[in-house]
Amino acid sequence: MECYNNAVQLGSPVAKGNKERLIERGIPDEGGTLSDGQQNRESFESLKVEASTIYVLQKLEGEAFDVTMYVHYGLPPYRWRLLYTSGVADNVSLNLADEAGEILNVSGTAAYINDPTTESRLGWVMFEVTDSSQPTKWGKGGFAIRVNQEDEEEVARQVARAWAQSNLGAMQSALQQALAGSEAYGNASVSYSEPTYLGPHRYQAKVTLTMSVGLEGIGVKASLDSILTIDTNEKSVINVEYGEVRTSW
Repeated sequence: MECYNNAVQLGSPVAKGNKERLIERGIPDEGGTLSDGQQNRESFESLKVEASTIYVLQKLEGEAFDVTMYVHYGLPPYRWRLLYTSGVADNVSLNLADEAGEILNVSGTAAYINDPTTESRLGWVMFEVTDSSQPTKWGKGGFAIRVNQEDEEEVARQVARAWAQSNLGAMQSALQQALAGSEAYGNASVSYSEPTYLGPHRYQAKVTLTMSVGLEGIGVKASLDSILTIDTNEKSVINVEYGEVRTSW
């Protein structure tokens, strides 16, 4: 009978009818109602909270993210609270789209706690929202982020190699021009320096093209450096400078 009392208290006409029929059959009404805490738990489902993405966000450490949260049902204005980030988000900012608080814009950066046993970290960013009704209704929801930790030096190496493969002809032309008409022949060899850290997500790498110069058999070699500035976040070369030609025997 207690379950019907609870349902009647919540306003269910079906439960009221079932309770009356049980009493008619001689089943006693022993009372019992929902406590305040039980009412809060019961009202949990009355607010529906959704994120703008149903997929796990795939981010690199330090990469920015933007997600929109929505709340449905209940009585505005709504109040939002960040519950936890599971260690996968930093600099989390919450901004209401309107005074009603039905839409919450969330921004931040992906975070990664260094762990030598893994290269990625998966966690939830969770929020609680309450409305203005009495008793207060509430709900919670959020989104998941997988933060991948990459060795930025290795990213810079890969970008430098890919750039050299795509720009070998341009490097050969630059070397020919720098030689002021001297003939280069034979197979080109390309070497790479270790990346140098310039700042957040910025590395410099040197790609060196070497070719034989002049009469075949003399053994004079000319080398030209292509100095690359690399954005490891975008995985791209953002600037190229050519050095001076060097000769060797």
